[in-house]
Amino acid sequence: MDTRNDIQVSLKAALPVMLGYIAIGIPCGVMEREVGIGPLGAFLISGTFYSGAGQFMLSTMLLAGAPIASIALSIGLVSSRQMLYSAAFSPFFAKVRRRLSVLFAALVANDILDPDLWDASPLLGLVPIVSALAVVPIAKRSRSLVWSALAGMCVYALLGYCVSLAG
Repeated sequence: MDTRNDIQVSLKAALPVMLGYIAIGIPCGVMEREVGIGPLGAFLISGTFYSGAGQFMLSTMLLAGAPIASIALSIGLVSSRQMLYSAAFSPFFAKVRRRLSVLFAALVANDILDPDLWDASPLLGLVPIVSALAVVPIAKRSRSLVWSALAGMCVYALLGYCVSLAG
């Protein structure tokens, strides 16, 4: 087993995902700032929330003046989808050591990037990143998750269409 080669292959596959987290973290940070959450608070939320959608929901619901109980319940319900992801993967981990399967279960996430996009085309791989960055001014100006999500989807669809025409 070539550990060094395994690490290189893993990093190559994970790099687009890591870049995607940076790109999606920017609009989230903008929204948190608009709610009055400082850098330390944003860091703590990012480090303790399992759900990126929950982080966006927190800012949006705080802006709307929702009660804390409603915010907690809503974020809990959105985050519960992770149980379905874990259940879908569990047959593949039946023979894996328990410690490793627990570690994997803690890291299951739905990412904004598909590493296979980079293999298909570097331009196609950039589409989610550019789309996420395009959301920043919308998030800053509107302070709305709905408008930010709509803008991101529209930019993603438009860029994806343009790249498919070019390729």
